[in-house]
Amino acid sequence: MLSNQTKGCHLPQALSLQKKSVFIIFFIGLLVFAHSFFSQPACAADSAPTEKIAENAATASPQSTIVEKLKKVQQLLADSGSEKIEDLSLQLKIPAEKFQEKIVILQGIEATYQRQLTSLAKQASLVQEHKNLSEQIDSNQGVLVSQLPPYSLSTYDLYLDQLGKAQQREESASTTQQIDKKNLEDAHADLNAAGQQMRLLTEKAGNGGEKADSPARNMQITMARLGNELAEATLDLNRYSLENSKLELQIAQLQKKTTQQQVDWVRSHLAYDEQDLQERLKLFDGLRQKLKSLMTSLAAEQQAVEDAWLKAQQEYSGAGINDELKRERSKSWLDARQAWRDTYQQVLEQIENSLRLISLSEDTWQRLYLIIKGEAGFDEFARWEKETTESIKNVNRLIAMAQNSQSNLQPQIVSVKIQLAKQGIDPVVAKNQSTMLEALNKLLERTVEYLSRLQTMSRFQNRFLEEINARQTSIKLTDILQGLGTHFLKVLDYELWVIDDQSVTVRKVFVALLILFIGLQLAKYISRFTTNRILLRTKLDESDRAIFDRILYFLMLVLIVLFALHTVNIPLTALTFLGGAFAIGVGFGTQNLLNNFISGFIIMLERPVKIGDIIEFESTIGTIEEIGIRCTRIRTASNVHILVPNSSLLEKNIVNWTLSDQIIRCQVRVGVAYGSKVREVSRLLYKEIAEHEKILKKPEPVVIFNDFGDSALIFDVYYWIRLGDNRMEKLIIESNVRFLIEKHLREGGISIPFPQRDIHLDTTQPLNLRIFQDSGDLQAKKGADTHEQ
Repeated sequence: MLSNQTKGCHLPQALSLQKKSVFIIFFIGLLVFAHSFFSQPACAADSAPTEKIAENAATASPQSTIVEKLKKVQQLLADSGSEKIEDLSLQLKIPAEKFQEKIVILQGIEATYQRQLTSLAKQASLVQEHKNLSEQIDSNQGVLVSQLPPYSLSTYDLYLDQLGKAQQREESASTTQQIDKKNLEDAHADLNAAGQQMRLLTEKAGNGGEKADSPARNMQITMARLGNELAEATLDLNRYSLENSKLELQIAQLQKKTTQQQVDWVRSHLAYDEQDLQERLKLFDGLRQKLKSLMTSLAAEQQAVEDAWLKAQQEYSGAGINDELKRERSKSWLDARQAWRDTYQQVLEQIENSLRLISLSEDTWQRLYLIIKGEAGFDEFARWEKETTESIKNVNRLIAMAQNSQSNLQPQIVSVKIQLAKQGIDPVVAKNQSTMLEALNKLLERTVEYLSRLQTMSRFQNRFLEEINARQTSIKLTDILQGLGTHFLKVLDYELWVIDDQSVTVRKVFVALLILFIGLQLAKYISRFTTNRILLRTKLDESDRAIFDRILYFLMLVLIVLFALHTVNIPLTALTFLGGAFAIGVGFGTQNLLNNFISGFIIMLERPVKIGDIIEFESTIGTIEEIGIRCTRIRTASNVHILVPNSSLLEKNIVNWTLSDQIIRCQVRVGVAYGSKVREVSRLLYKEIAEHEKILKKPEPVVIFNDFGDSALIFDVYYWIRLGDNRMEKLIIESNVRFLIEKHLREGGISIPFPQRDIHLDTTQPLNLRIFQDSGDLQAKKGADTHEQ
């Protein structure tokens, strides 16, 4: 037998016969293992048995193949356990750690095969569960509800809990599937690495060499093959796990689907059940009474705990510094009392929060039954949605605090247990540590219970919020409009401020503004109607009518404001507040506005200018069209409107051409040539003025021989005209006068000279003229200039 198993695997000739026998015995187990599990055997003599095993594995079931592999690995583990590792290490000169590592790998392979069997058994169970569930769904048995409709809210809540569990199972299965996919990818990578290492070592051994058949090299090949087998087994295990996770996800999805159908069925057949509501309220009341009783007893015990804590604090403060043991005992006793003090405080706080949660649960159940009865409208849904959202935030905040407290308690408990496990701890300190541990465990127990209650309440509130959102989608349009109208009325009744115990709401302000708007439009219409229809028939001029219009408008404005305040029941003391605010505004930025406002009234009353007057203001001539509250509008001859602040008309110099009447004096200047008959010129000028039809006869025109000019004899013609509505009339008359003057002077043989100057030359000596080129000598030019001088 030994010769058959070692055929083709010779040891070095230098080894003794005894060492050869030991080495051959060691390799018996390795070769049998390699020939049984790998498709590439180390020796050609063992290739036939390996192919036979692979063929049997292909035809057999996965479980039987795994069982066969598991038995062989267990046999190799038994053989390796019977060997003396130290002797083999010395004989073969291989570190003992390598033999231990081989055993560890074999144990890993054994555990992996066992997990494969467990995974396959679970897969068979999952397949059967999936089959049964699918058959139930196909026959509608899985969707049926055990009770007949109608259903109460308690039944509905029970199916909602089942739906929540199904959703959690689906999420867990989905997460597990993602993890299994990642593990399978990692197993593929590990198998590739192990196979590469095994092939590299086998190739080096096949190439031969000085140490090709050495024990160390053979051990490396064996370890590589074992690692490759472990990687293959791990890959198969991950593949089975991934298939199981897929089945679990499918089952969870089917269960969620069926549970969702059951929930929808129960929800569509909900009915008001007074007995169920009363039983639920009675359950809440019983829990409330239990918590109140517990809170009463804990509150009574808390005083004793507080007294014990104060006493322990005093003892610790009075402990001597030199007595280390006494101080340590006092410190441990104070820590224990502090732990119980914190426990009572936090538990009482948790009970108070739980009582509020009970009241909130009662309100939620009553609201749910109001929804079922159809007594909840758009307004209630909107209010409940807002309140529920806020309560969910509060509950989640309490959950976070409770989880934080729980996470802080666990390290404290572990720390106290470590202190108690120390050797040589003082008995008194150990007793105090035990008391502290008892307090921490009690607080952790209460916190876990409290956290469970909070999480249940959070789920219940989220369900109620989902119910509200679902119901809101089915609300009628009329209910929505009614709800919006209710919200609008609430906004109108919102109180802005209070004056003398009289509330000023948005509605009152809105009505007051509406009255003011309508009143302003009505005041404008009445003032214009009075001015244009009634006062137009009187002898009042346009400016007087404008003054009356403004006074009437402001008087009506005051009456409208008072009427608006009286209509909405706003006391007149509000005007005091507004007046003070207005005075502050005037003091900080409205001086100019108020100045122009008062100036407008002064102009209307004093009437230095009035509508229709032609004025000259800062070199601009125009007609006043309107005297407003803040400014006066002027139209120039170019048909351009200029807005002048009222204060400027009083503070600056202006020329009112039509203040008393519309008669103005005009002037035209003309020059005639020297040598003309001045009397004849005066007669012709006068005649020309007298012929113009728009020049007034009274006062008579005047012709003045004004001056002896440089180029002409200067005559000024003065005449009077009456200004009309046409602001260009003055210029037109002046132009016509000039035309007539030019015509009559030309007909009388009198010329109108242009500006001229006479030059007189002294001709007693001849003129000295010289012509110079442009590039001439500069000195010649200077000499000529000197000679001329």
